[in-house]
Amino acid sequence: MITFDEFCNGRGRLDERMDTIPEEDMLFEMAAIGDLDGQHSVWIRSRDGGQIPHFHVVDSRTIGKKFNSAIFITDNRYFTHGQAKDVLSEKMRKKLMVFLRQADEDGESNWEYLVKTWNKNNSSTKVPNETKRNMPDYTEIKPYK
Repeated sequence: MITFDEFCNGRGRLDERMDTIPEEDMLFEMAAIGDLDGQHSVWIRSRDGGQIPHFHVVDSRTIGKKFNSAIFITDNRYFTHGQAKDVLSEKMRKKLMVFLRQADEDGESNWEYLVKTWNKNNSSTKVPNETKRNMPDYTEIKPYK
């Protein structure tokens, strides 16, 4: 299996070796936001056909085959769909909040980068600026519906 670090070369850029990854191991049309804790990573699906802005937290080793959780961008709520059915532990939710607040060398937080990545890659449903300014509290995540 390929790891998150092997799959990505920096923030959101796919590794040059991508053409050597077997098709069954490749997560198509995903943009990497970053590494959450060495075991999990955060992703945005580009050209998402749905109308619900969301991101995925997946296990870094299999890139979502063993752990895949989808979470609304606009609300602290899970978005259960497809293979995305897992829930984050309390410890992971705290790590997610720390990760999303972290800023890069230019001062852009991972949260701002996540919202920008969704809006750039999913033209049919944009995340409003109000949400970009006021990130939901993901230390508590409600069930879907």
